[in-house]
Amino acid sequence: MNNDFTNTIIGVADNSSRTITQAHHDALLRIAGQSLAELNKHNQILIFPQNFEKSDGNIGKQTVFEIKKSEKGDFYLSTGNIMGFIGINGVQVRIHSRFAKDDAHDFFLHYMLFHAFSMNMLDLKYSSDSTGLFDLLYCAFIHQLKAAYRQGIYKTYVRNPYNDTHLRGSIDIARHIKHNQPFRGDIAYSLRERSANNPLMMLVRHAIEIIRSKPFGKALLTRDKDIQSAVNMVMQATQDYHRGDRMHVLRSNARDIQHPYYTEYGLLQRIARMIVSGQAQNYGASKDQAYGVLFDGAWLWEQYLATVLEPLGFVHSDNITGRNPIYLFEPHKYKRYPDYYTKDYSMILDAKYKRLDDADPGRDDMHQLIAYMYITKAKSSGFIYPSEKTGLCHTEDIGKLNGYGGNIYKIGASIPKGAADMDDFCTKMRFVEEEMRRIAFGNSRDSEL
Repeated sequence: MNNDFTNTIIGVADNSSRTITQAHHDALLRIAGQSLAELNKHNQILIFPQNFEKSDGNIGKQTVFEIKKSEKGDFYLSTGNIMGFIGINGVQVRIHSRFAKDDAHDFFLHYMLFHAFSMNMLDLKYSSDSTGLFDLLYCAFIHQLKAAYRQGIYKTYVRNPYNDTHLRGSIDIARHIKHNQPFRGDIAYSLRERSANNPLMMLVRHAIEIIRSKPFGKALLTRDKDIQSAVNMVMQATQDYHRGDRMHVLRSNARDIQHPYYTEYGLLQRIARMIVSGQAQNYGASKDQAYGVLFDGAWLWEQYLATVLEPLGFVHSDNITGRNPIYLFEPHKYKRYPDYYTKDYSMILDAKYKRLDDADPGRDDMHQLIAYMYITKAKSSGFIYPSEKTGLCHTEDIGKLNGYGGNIYKIGASIPKGAADMDDFCTKMRFVEEEMRRIAFGNSRDSEL
């Protein structure tokens, strides 16, 4: 295994480009231009949202980056909405949000991630060094552990050794000769039993112990009763835990589990494996195999906005989970998923992680929003996006529709710049969010009049 997998780090913002060398081009060529769906098949990569293939959108068709050659012969690496890190052949690409100068100060990405994983920012001590993004893997683990806990403790068949007078399985002759001479009535045997003390649960236990050793580990593991119960469940099931067994536990979890009922444990296993192997830096570090953790910026922006808009009465319609659709035809035919709508359909909002400050929404985006307005008879709608302008929020009236009428707006939420630290960024974002709520609520009320 090649352990020198971070000898070159290329930093770049989302929806941006930068020059790279010929050597970087050669190392990255295998994954350049590949879709998320393709990368997910044969590499050691975690992609959020999970189950993106269930979406009727284009998440799986996105590329992490593309490499192009200029007329002068220079190579350019261009990114889209995907953020996180991905590496291969000694080169790692770290993609931070366009609202940060580098990945070490990407407060906005971390802010969205904490909201997407339902983490309280006050519970955690944000790390502003280069491992800050990787620390979020621990948050993803806690989020997934909670989801797995709802399905109950994972049990599978394991073969346990016994040495007593109650023979119930296959006799282990070698062990019997070793331990039961002279014969005193005990018989060494092994029994195949369904047990929670299995390789997967032991892997989860090792991940928990690693998180516990971090500065914010105690806050993560005790943040609510469900998490505490889940951790206690794992602890009870793995009382023979030994820190020195980590390599053996990793080998026992080399193959991904697939279970028709314990569906949440598959992702939990993958995250735990990354944590335990210490591969936030070099996960899957074999030649020509990519590794990394990636987040779709559009998904993060949509999940974050849900925490802002749902308290106002907006319904979050999710095409990945299938929650809260609207229907094109009666009675319930052809589902569609506007990002947010009020319960009385007076207003519809479409989340866009695009540069719309000085640009019009795309043709397809506009047609989609108009279709939603027609179906719901909404009188007001808008595109809500992160803005690079200063201030709090700003709106632009695109116009009033012909025919059935209805107004369409652009709502730009200005992302704070120059924050001293994460606490400062959070404080500034709260003012932005208050303004977003005021604008969204005001427009929805105006559409009722």
